[in-house]
Amino acid sequence: MKRKDFPRTRQNIHSAPAYPLTGPQLFQRLRAALTVAFGFQPSFLQLSHMTGENVNSVYYWFKVLPQRHLIAFLTMLERLPEPRRRELINSYCRELPVIDHPRFAHDPLAVSALERLLFQRKGLTWIEGGTDYQRAFVLSALGHSFPRICGQKAVASGLDIFEPRKLVPVERVIYLNEAMPALEMRRLMVENWPVILASKAQLLLLNGVWSTAPELREEILRLSTMRHVVVTVAKSPDSALLNGCIVTLSVARENSDWLRIAIRNQTQESIHQIESGT
Repeated sequence: MKRKDFPRTRQNIHSAPAYPLTGPQLFQRLRAALTVAFGFQPSFLQLSHMTGENVNSVYYWFKVLPQRHLIAFLTMLERLPEPRRRELINSYCRELPVIDHPRFAHDPLAVSALERLLFQRKGLTWIEGGTDYQRAFVLSALGHSFPRICGQKAVASGLDIFEPRKLVPVERVIYLNEAMPALEMRRLMVENWPVILASKAQLLLLNGVWSTAPELREEILRLSTMRHVVVTVAKSPDSALLNGCIVTLSVARENSDWLRIAIRNQTQESIHQIESGT
């Protein structure tokens, strides 16, 4: 019996890229992976904050546009040997600070202590000591972990004097260029402060604001009576501690790649002391 030939139609002829998924399907799979990581499905509004694009654009990425450039990128990437492919992808991605990061996860007490900070509804938390990068890492870890631990409606916002070149930015935090003159940075902080005041964020992250814009200090203290405010400083000012919590960073003697974190407040000499990787 003679085999019946398939008609030579366009549907039966495949040439490069011949990729098995459409652009929207790729975005939908990425959203599913984010859902697993976050513990909830990120809305299009949340995705727009992550990407810096408007909600309509994000919707079209997921539902309408073919995303040929994305498929072209993947078809070139998949031709690399797997080790080189992973290396290249990782080189494109900034580091994501979260409190279950390998730098902390080896010590469950570290994760537990930082988690407890996220459930604080109001008050002032100081992150002091260490380097600028170490303070920014711990601050960002709190911001990224806030909705993952406290739920989808838990929102963090704030001001940061450092560009997020090495760390993944927290979505609603305003980042400034640390290379600009101090007076210009101070002006931008004051100019953007109403945005912080208008925000409904329950967690406010302020990196370098206390020392750069002294005129905002009273506002920071006032906000801490209504929300949880986390402030980074090289050294916490004792006169402003009030009932604040102090997170002190230092390099561990046992291993220069580890960071020692001591957490204490005014009513309890030491809540917890941990060692974690830097």
